[in-house]
Amino acid sequence: MKIFYTFIFIFLILSKASFANCDYERLGLGSGSEMIKSVYKVEINKDKNNFSLSSSSPKGVSGEIICNDNNFENLKFRFFFVEHKLHLISVIDESSSQVNHLTNLSSFYGNPTSSRVLGNSDGIDDYHWDLKNKDIFLQVVRNNAAVRSNIKIMSKEYVTLIESHKDSKDVLH
Repeated sequence: MKIFYTFIFIFLILSKASFANCDYERLGLGSGSEMIKSVYKVEINKDKNNFSLSSSSPKGVSGEIICNDNNFENLKFRFFFVEHKLHLISVIDESSSQVNHLTNLSSFYGNPTSSRVLGNSDGIDDYHWDLKNKDIFLQVVRNNAAVRSNIKIMSKEYVTLIESHKDSKDVLH
């Protein structure tokens, strides 16, 4: 009987891990570019026209690295910095993966503040979390059997900071 209970206990632990959620903001907004670079082993590219702006490599960082879970391997993370501080996390999932981003984000931030859900088999659903220091946007695009999800986690200061650094010739994030 003791072996049976041990088996059930191990099974519950393993099944819980397989349904784990991912904190897309593991290194939160405000983290330094050097920290992101060292923890995620990603190249940080500085804007040639404006030293205050930088971003991670366009190829992105795999979600498996961010989440430490291969269920998230098809996610691509990009990081955008103003004055060497993280102000925008962009996540793209083009794989129609089994990850339910709405459920995942809701587990960390609660229910969305607003949403526009079409409920059709094809279309675009939008969700927004309006939090004290950040905004989170989830867009789910369904076309035939394909599903693409876009997630943005953005500091409240991001737009203002970008505007303050822009020049008429600059191409911003």
